[in-house]
Amino acid sequence: MHLAIIKHSTADVTFPDEELVIPSGLGVKCRVCIDTENIMVWKPRAVVASVIEERGRFLMVEEQVDGRRVLNQPAGHLEYGESLIAAVRRETREETGLVFEPEALLGIMQLDSPDPDRVYLRFVFTGSHHRPAQPAPLDPDILALHWLSADEICRHPQLTPRSALVLAAIRLYQEGVRHPLELLHWVA
Repeated sequence: MHLAIIKHSTADVTFPDEELVIPSGLGVKCRVCIDTENIMVWKPRAVVASVIEERGRFLMVEEQVDGRRVLNQPAGHLEYGESLIAAVRRETREETGLVFEPEALLGIMQLDSPDPDRVYLRFVFTGSHHRPAQPAPLDPDILALHWLSADEICRHPQLTPRSALVLAAIRLYQEGVRHPLELLHWVA
């Protein structure tokens, strides 16, 4: 996913003599100007996460980030050529050993940071899970798994949520937010 942001001021704007016809079938004509010296390609990081709840407790992974131990939902990056559904299944299996079947999208969250290379779009799912017949080895970055209530996550004496997205995802789950998976379309 790429978003091109074109910056310009009236000082560097030039209008070409050519007209570009938008292929909409409507015959709309636009004048186009691109200041190639000020084009920035911005690529937010697409990540997936699963909110797994059982008897009032949420499955959390403990990981170490920048020298501190934190709590997170099973989560990770979307890989090239992978659908969001396949990514959340894979990440949940890699980080917890569980087979996860997404049933609903809780939300799409954006986390900004001062570093434009650290902006995240997080697709958060909930669904059912079970233990596989053949256990899978866990991702080496995962230190432990914890089943915690929302209150325990907020008040844990040693571990804090990795980011504000962790508690926001739990809040959406608790509020009963569920969007159908049919909102997502993967065009290969």
